[in-house]
Amino acid sequence: MLFNSIDFFLLLAITLLLYWRATTVFWRQNWLLAASLIFYAYWFPPYLLLLLALSLVAYLGGLQIAASQRAALSFTVVLLLTILGVFKYTQFSVELFNSAASYLTIDPLLPNIPIRIPLGISFICFQLIGYLVDVARQKILPERSFRVFTLFISFFPQLVAGPICRAQELIPQLTHKQSFNLDRFTGGLLLVAIGLLLKVGFADGLAPFVDSVFSSENYSSGYANQPAMLAAVSFSIQIFCDFWGYSTMAVGAALLFGIEVPINFYLPYLATSLKDFWRRWHITLSYWFRDYLYFPLGGSRQGWAITARNLIITMGLCGLWHGASLTFVIWGLMHGIYLVGERWVRSGLLALGQADTVDQVGPSPGWVQRVQPMRPLAGWLVTMAFVTTSWIFFRMTSLNEAVSFTQAAWNLPAGFTSEARAMVSPGIWRLLATFVIVQVPLQRLIDAVHRHQLHISWRLVLSGWLLLLGVIMSAGESFDFIYFEF
Repeated sequence: MLFNSIDFFLLLAITLLLYWRATTVFWRQNWLLAASLIFYAYWFPPYLLLLLALSLVAYLGGLQIAASQRAALSFTVVLLLTILGVFKYTQFSVELFNSAASYLTIDPLLPNIPIRIPLGISFICFQLIGYLVDVARQKILPERSFRVFTLFISFFPQLVAGPICRAQELIPQLTHKQSFNLDRFTGGLLLVAIGLLLKVGFADGLAPFVDSVFSSENYSSGYANQPAMLAAVSFSIQIFCDFWGYSTMAVGAALLFGIEVPINFYLPYLATSLKDFWRRWHITLSYWFRDYLYFPLGGSRQGWAITARNLIITMGLCGLWHGASLTFVIWGLMHGIYLVGERWVRSGLLALGQADTVDQVGPSPGWVQRVQPMRPLAGWLVTMAFVTTSWIFFRMTSLNEAVSFTQAAWNLPAGFTSEARAMVSPGIWRLLATFVIVQVPLQRLIDAVHRHQLHISWRLVLSGWLLLLGVIMSAGESFDFIYFEF
């Protein structure tokens, strides 16, 4: 069930009516749980049993961990990762084996095993693992009610693509009777309107152009006479608006029930370093990898070499989490290696007195002081060039296609031939220019909602206008949310 579908808004409206009419927490939980299970089953009903099974495994595991059975943590986490691996990485493993076997002329090859990947299984498993580790670390007590625990993991606004919620953030709100607050309710409406505009107005508007240029049919010609760089930039904005739009709608939908979930984006394309980018992009996933993988590996506390290893491992696994393909792994490794290089450059600049702690390292050379004002712009340009290039590997399913497209993208003159320019409609340029203009004001609107700074009447008026604008800008064709694949 897509967030930009009539079915979703019908389910949301009915659930809101039943939820706010209920007078007890018990029945509010029941209505939310029923809506969440319907939401998940709508996509592929048999996998509802898988969702319930995953919930049961983690629920029992949490109780066992709390009973001082430490082995239960390893067993349950391994079991969850095994289930994730079977559904998401079996076909990938078969393809890797067959590729190696063909190279070594080994027979027979393994047969393909087509498996329908459960919706949002990566997000679900990570949220469950985070819960188990937090119980083991005694940050939270295990949830004793299986009904409440299932609601925690299946809460439909954030079920399939995040934000990844921590139990200590969400469960107390689900077990507390929320009072209807018009300020929060209208804020939720405005966030849903903003998210829908980002999705149907910008992401879906750019999708046909991006798909046409990235098409595998252009691979045989090496993407010659294609506006490859413009398509790469367009995809960067498409995936941002797609996921930012979904996450904003998720936060808004939860707020309609009086429940607050964390934001997931904060102007990542204004980042002046890759480290800054990951503080702004998919924030809950970044924190998950930091808290449950990077820090346990040792973080940055054990010297430069160990820090580099930890960064590369973390980002490589982040890439693998996104998808069962070598291109995703390479995308993650690219980010890991860049983060290592960025730390190395930063340490060198710190020695010259050009880093942020310049006052702590003594006077700087004159040339360093002269170029200091240019650092933010230079950092932004380099970061965005890298992020845009790395998105090519994220978008492509074949490594050869990704390399070929990257070469075509950075052959800038070839992307501006008359043939290439003819492929770009004026509407694409308008969408890109409009995004550049409105991304900061839209974020300020989101900030105003969370800070309770907008009057209720303004929220209602803006919600109506943004919904109307989204309809006007809509490409007329509905596209799936990109992150629903993960």
